[in-house]
Amino acid sequence: MSKMAAKSLTTLRQKIRKYNRDFEEKITAFRANPEEFDEEEEPPAPQSAGGGDAGADRDLEDGADGGGFLAAKQAGGRRRGSQSDDSDEDWGGDSDESSSSSSSDEDYGGNLAAKFLKRPGKEEERAAKKKAKQDEKDRRKRDEAHRREERRREEEGEDKDWEKVDRGGLAKAQKVRLFEKGQEISFAAAVKKLEEIRKGRGKRGTDKTEQIGTLQEMEKIVLENGFGPGLQIKVIFDIVSAIFDYNPSIAVSMRAELWLQLLDNLDRLFDLLERHSSDIVIGASVPDDGEMLESAPYMIAECPLTQLERMDSEYTKILQNSDAHSTVYVERLQDERRVCSLIDRLVAYMEAKRDKQACSDIDLGRAYSLRIQHLYYKFDQDWAKRVLQSGGLLNAADVTESQSMREMNRMCQLIYQGNQQRERTRAILYHTYFLALHDQWFRARDLMLMSSLQQHIEHSDIATQILYNRAMVQLGLCAFRKGQLKDAHMALVDIQSSGRAKELLAQGVIPARFERTPEQEKLEKRRQMPYHMHINLELLECVYLVSAMLLEIPSIAAHENDQRRRMISKNFHHVLKINERNTVNGPPESMREHVVAAAKAMRQGKWQETRAYIINDKMNAKVWNLFFQSENVKTMLESKIKEEAMRTYLFTFSSIYDTLSMSCLAEQFELELSQVHSVVSRMILHDEISASLDEPTRCIVMHKTEPTRLQQLSLQLTERLSSLVDMNEKIAEAKNISITSSGPRQFQGQQQANRGQYADRRQVRFQGQRGERSY
Repeated sequence: MSKMAAKSLTTLRQKIRKYNRDFEEKITAFRANPEEFDEEEEPPAPQSAGGGDAGADRDLEDGADGGGFLAAKQAGGRRRGSQSDDSDEDWGGDSDESSSSSSSDEDYGGNLAAKFLKRPGKEEERAAKKKAKQDEKDRRKRDEAHRREERRREEEGEDKDWEKVDRGGLAKAQKVRLFEKGQEISFAAAVKKLEEIRKGRGKRGTDKTEQIGTLQEMEKIVLENGFGPGLQIKVIFDIVSAIFDYNPSIAVSMRAELWLQLLDNLDRLFDLLERHSSDIVIGASVPDDGEMLESAPYMIAECPLTQLERMDSEYTKILQNSDAHSTVYVERLQDERRVCSLIDRLVAYMEAKRDKQACSDIDLGRAYSLRIQHLYYKFDQDWAKRVLQSGGLLNAADVTESQSMREMNRMCQLIYQGNQQRERTRAILYHTYFLALHDQWFRARDLMLMSSLQQHIEHSDIATQILYNRAMVQLGLCAFRKGQLKDAHMALVDIQSSGRAKELLAQGVIPARFERTPEQEKLEKRRQMPYHMHINLELLECVYLVSAMLLEIPSIAAHENDQRRRMISKNFHHVLKINERNTVNGPPESMREHVVAAAKAMRQGKWQETRAYIINDKMNAKVWNLFFQSENVKTMLESKIKEEAMRTYLFTFSSIYDTLSMSCLAEQFELELSQVHSVVSRMILHDEISASLDEPTRCIVMHKTEPTRLQQLSLQLTERLSSLVDMNEKIAEAKNISITSSGPRQFQGQQQANRGQYADRRQVRFQGQRGERSY
């Protein structure tokens, strides 16, 4: 016997022994007196032409009619067990046939040929006998099956039916029966029956739909008999738990009808909690054996906060598994109003309990976190209306008048005071996102910098890292709207330079470099954000590229001949190189092509073309109109384009001019004279151009300190020779070459002198009106 067969046999023996424990007395009685059980189970004698001794005698009297081939049952054979009867019937009864055949052979006097010869006119009689015998065999099988069924019913009870099993052979758990009709129902009996229903939770074979229906019937019974709110709340908690247990898999979302039942039950739960708040003590602090459900004060060992946290995660799962462009998603999104209403009722209930010292700050912080999760990404339309009515001139005091902002500040402040590190980190990120969404740039920036999350965010869990990425992106967008291009670029560069913005923001699964396991794919899908919480990736890329263009193009113009120039944005340079590889570039169509065309125009100081490529109907529809107060954003962007185009113009053509009139620059770039004065002064102060301002004439006097083309090439050659010499010396030191002759020493001294001379030439000093300038 194989190992698998031996194991199966052992399992079968154990199951038989376990099943026979309920029938020990009957088995013992059967072993003591088996004949008594055989007489009770004796089948009735068959009344047919194909069975019994009479049929066999008729066959013998007929002579050679083939009767020897029909097995005649003996009287003793009828009293055998059911198993032997079935096997004898199936195989024709070999012992009886052999005895019958031997007796029939003696009747023919040894003439066996006569026995087997066909007799004319007997075909129909033999067919009738064969059919009669088959009918008798079928009837006996039916009788035996009927006797077995009656025997089983006697053992298990008269009112029990066959046990049904599913496809896997798993028997269904019996449905818990509630009270009989007309039975008197007491409070103790109701509690006992509820405990019996709860015991079936989680067992294999339990019909979860029936369990939910049974609990709902139980709630009706509690209401009809007036057993009080304590037991009703307990039953509702059990209904909610049964609904959560309906889906065994984490990845599968709840069905729509179950989800609506869940919301209805939670609404009824909070109705009871609010109505009897003074008489109910509920929470994890109540032990299981200390419950009091019959009279006030009711003590219930349940936690509504835990149930709402599960409801919130289930709602997120429903949105994740729904098609974002279908009507089903819109229908489920409308349920968020009910979800937020339940969370608000929970917060109000726990705040009232906290005033009575019946709720801890940790539990209240968890409730606040639930509320913040449904608030931080939503734009306050009331605040937006006040901003538009005031013409965008709201100060900080007016901003705090927003109801949602006050709620956000109050809830976050309580979480900050706690000692839960993860909750504090997430609260800071929620608050930063919310402030950045409402154009509170300085407050959001200061909050992020004071928290120092950049230093240890990589040690947090993945969900918190995703939230950090979302907060940084929103912070960068806010900086761009406020005209802080350098800060916007710094906030967005890590997300955009990786090329995995969709994955880092949990807005979609992209093909991985390495093959993922099915479990990893499921985890990745469970981390995705619902569609209505997504950040527009095209808007994000456009803001990043425009910020990089306004920073990089003036830098390229200022360090055109510097080979060691440090790039500000590698991604932007990569986009430019891809465009330069094209043989023919047609009119720009995509957002990226518009930015590249604008960069080429800005390189030549053509700010009108740059503005036309960046601000047009197509770009407005795709990007700029998505911003709040889009006209202010476009005005700011146009002003930045003019300033950076003027700086690029000065870097590129300053060596040609002796003096430049600021009035001409203001007229050429359509800027205010004060604005031109501010930009030029900043460039001179930061030592970006060698010039001075002549206030009486309002001119820029160039000092002609820029090196000529020949000088620039000479400096590049000097730098390359110097690097080559350094490289040769390092190679020589690595090979341990020792030079002892005087000639090489002189050569080494000459090399050192040359390097010093090259260093002096790199620092060519030009005398100007303001003093010295070094290169």
